[in-house]
Amino acid sequence: MKKIAIFGSREIDTEAVTNILNEMMSKEIWYITSGNIKGAAECARNVASDKGIKITLYNYESGLGFYVALKDITTKNKKMVQECDEALVFWNGESKGTEREIKMLKKENKPYRLFKIEKKENDFYVTYRVFQGTKFKIDEIQFKG
Repeated sequence: MKKIAIFGSREIDTEAVTNILNEMMSKEIWYITSGNIKGAAECARNVASDKGIKITLYNYESGLGFYVALKDITTKNKKMVQECDEALVFWNGESKGTEREIKMLKKENKPYRLFKIEKKENDFYVTYRVFQGTKFKIDEIQFKG
């Protein structure tokens, strides 16, 4: 069973993320690690819970000020990167936090699947790439939801 870390933008099309995760979690057996934030991570927790998939939740500190919270998030995200077999990253192309997580995955040479999700009018467009650290494993594929 693969240990999958879920990372992603808080401001992302949750319908797109939920659809992708429902499809993927039906085909593969996973154990999920996630932060307790909204957006992509929350979608992953909900889908995993619905499917009876085990989840380890990393609770981030809040209410302690911006820099203390950022340090806590960074520390726990590094731990998730180090412990995972693979990561799923859902990115809107803008989130600095998700960009930092991608850099952590590259540094640790971890395999990850990057889903760049853009909302245009009433549809979402997903660019999907698979990486091993800094190397492409599968080139870009685009599809519309």
